[in-house]
Amino acid sequence: MASNYITIEIGEKHTRVIDADIKKEKLTLQSAGYDLTSKDYFTATSSVVIEAQAKLIQTLISNLKIKKTDVGLIIPDGQTYSQIIEMPKLNEKELLSAIRYQADQFVPMPIEKVSLDIEILKEDPETRKLLILIVAAPKTLVNKIEKTASTADLNPIFLKNELSAFINFPSQFIKSDDKDDTLIVNLGYHNSSLYLLRGSDHLIVNNRTFQFGINIFIRDLMVNLNVDEDKAFSLLKEIGFDYTASVNLQPLVEPLAKELTVQIEKGVMLAKNNYSINIKKVLIYNYDSYIKGIVDKVGQTLNLSTFSLNLNQNIVNNQIKVAFETELSSFISNIGGQI
Repeated sequence: MASNYITIEIGEKHTRVIDADIKKEKLTLQSAGYDLTSKDYFTATSSVVIEAQAKLIQTLISNLKIKKTDVGLIIPDGQTYSQIIEMPKLNEKELLSAIRYQADQFVPMPIEKVSLDIEILKEDPETRKLLILIVAAPKTLVNKIEKTASTADLNPIFLKNELSAFINFPSQFIKSDDKDDTLIVNLGYHNSSLYLLRGSDHLIVNNRTFQFGINIFIRDLMVNLNVDEDKAFSLLKEIGFDYTASVNLQPLVEPLAKELTVQIEKGVMLAKNNYSINIKKVLIYNYDSYIKGIVDKVGQTLNLSTFSLNLNQNIVNNQIKVAFETELSSFISNIGGQI
């Protein structure tokens, strides 16, 4: 169906915009684009960063010739706190009280200083239990995002984090006969997340965010090779783990890939020990396309089937798709927000 809103992901490094239509299991990209997120957007408190980010968004939308003003906004997992829990079915008052108590246990700041959002992922009529996603975001950040949108003359209709944007993605785009228990890796810029996908019902049943992202690769290349950020990005994208390249990056990138693999292995063990789930495969998305060979390297180290979360078969072929074909996985949060 045609969407009456666009999605904007304000990420730690990039801000991405898409306008898309979804019909059954096929998505048509009407417009897509990205730019660098305003410097210090998530750390600075000055109104200057809000104005700069709003101007950036306005320019992106104008360049893409998008006329829609309703927008779904997506922010990084690393700027929020999320937990998926199972709870007994309660009346509304009891449920809200229980959720507030639960949030107080995992949110490392006073609960009155956060905005809470909940989504019921599943209701089991036999056990009378609910699977619930709780997302907490600092009110100061929520206010900043809303102020940015209004300054850009946009009307925000929802605010999600990367996990809540992704949560409906599997049921829409992963084949119904694919019952493999899967670990989803959202490889971010400063922070990354693991989502445990239960194959039997295509539900995310666990999540964890940790401090690791491709900024570590960028930083090490800049320091050790004495190159600027743009050159470091280029080296990762064009060479990465390519053993045949004229420049050997292996001594720098392999230890970092090992760090990522260790985190994924922890996710595999958690699935087995806490959920009796044996992971059959690993899917990586977001910044995976920015490091050549990272997916194969992780798969070899894990000894598990490991792939990029590829959307080629789910997207109608047009000029927009062709233009972003190698970077489609970095738009998955935006696409999830369209579902």
